[in-house]
Amino acid sequence: MSESDSFVQGNVFYGATKEDLAQLLSAAGIPVVVGPWKLTLFEPYAHFHLRYVGNIAPDSPFTVDASGYGIPLGTVEDWCTQLAACLDKQAIAYDYGHFDAQQDVIREYTSQSSH
Repeated sequence: MSESDSFVQGNVFYGATKEDLAQLLSAAGIPVVVGPWKLTLFEPYAHFHLRYVGNIAPDSPFTVDASGYGIPLGTVEDWCTQLAACLDKQAIAYDYGHFDAQQDVIREYTSQSSH
C-alpha cells in the first residue's frame, strides 16, 4: 500500500441546503467551494466532496466521497477529524470511514447524534 493512496466514503445527515451546510463548515475554518450538486472541501489540495444527490427529503444524507490518492494518509485523517469535530459541534449526524487502497478501514468516524 502506498502511504498516499486512500479514500473516504459515508454520509452526513443534514436536513437543510448545501449552502447552509457550507456556511457552517466555513465558519469552522474548513475551506468550502459550493458547486451545483456538491460541496468541495479543502480545495485546492483535495477531492473531498459532500455530494448533494437525491436530497429531496430532510432525512436524505449528503454522500461523503473523497480521494486521497497522492495525499499523505495523515493529511486525509486530519481532514476527516476536522470535519467530524465541526459536525459534532453542530450536532449533525454522520457516519463515514477512511479506507486504504485495499478497502481496509483505517478509521471510522461516527457521530453520537442520531439521524
